[in-house]
Amino acid sequence: MRVVPTQPGGEQHHLMGDGGIETFFAELQAHPPRVSPRIDNTFRFDLEYRDGAATEHWFMRVRAGSVRVWRDYREADLVVRVTGETFERVIRGETSILAAAFRNDVNVAGVPWLFAVVRKLMPTPPDAHDPRQSAPAREVTDGDG
Repeated sequence: MRVVPTQPGGEQHHLMGDGGIETFFAELQAHPPRVSPRIDNTFRFDLEYRDGAATEHWFMRVRAGSVRVWRDYREADLVVRVTGETFERVIRGETSILAAAFRNDVNVAGVPWLFAVVRKLMPTPPDAHDPRQSAPAREVTDGDG
């Protein structure tokens, strides 16, 4: 078990060892991706196990470019409900959180546009690329032809 500072007031929370998911949230907190400094929102990830018989709750606050994470069930601006197995595939980069949502493997409740923030927090699959990089080059003309 590891102790990590989690809340802005310096409160500490114990994280039980669960491998990849714990590491993902610890790394996210230690090295947050760039998000708008205007974001000041809360997120809760409800990870379901054993066909919904057990649920693990991860609460996250993103504020002014920082990320704080702790295990807790609290009201949040956006709740992401997903199986632990699917979430592990997302954080390993095997699938994207958006693709999982399109497959209905992820359910979201709350402020819809905050899902865009969640997408920025998740790793991208290793074979992902910007579609503009593979588009054929177009010749620019002055409109005469």
